[in-house]
Amino acid sequence: MPTDFELFLFNEAVVEIKNQRDLFRFFNIMDKVGFSKYINNLRKIESKDGIFDLAHFNNVYNLCLEYQYAKGFTFADRKEYEKYSTEDAPIKILSVTDLIKSVSKTEEKVL
Repeated sequence: MPTDFELFLFNEAVVEIKNQRDLFRFFNIMDKVGFSKYINNLRKIESKDGIFDLAHFNNVYNLCLEYQYAKGFTFADRKEYEKYSTEDAPIKILSVTDLIKSVSKTEEKVL
């Protein structure tokens, strides 16, 4: 059975970012697992425009981040993911804490 982190990598889960603390915790864990290239792009957006301000400008009020292999990280509102989640293809919505715990489990699995 795949971990939450593996689901996140394969577009079967997204991470809900509720506040700045969550955002920086997300940055840190993604750095730790080797996604610095993509996280640096998000950091540039955060320092220039603010991710939450950009999200609100795009009518996103419950910010969720997803990983797309070809694009890196993208975002949408939680309601969008809930709308497209089906019984056959569910989209799991994770907290940053869920993701951090899952990364630890994935590391143990690999080792």
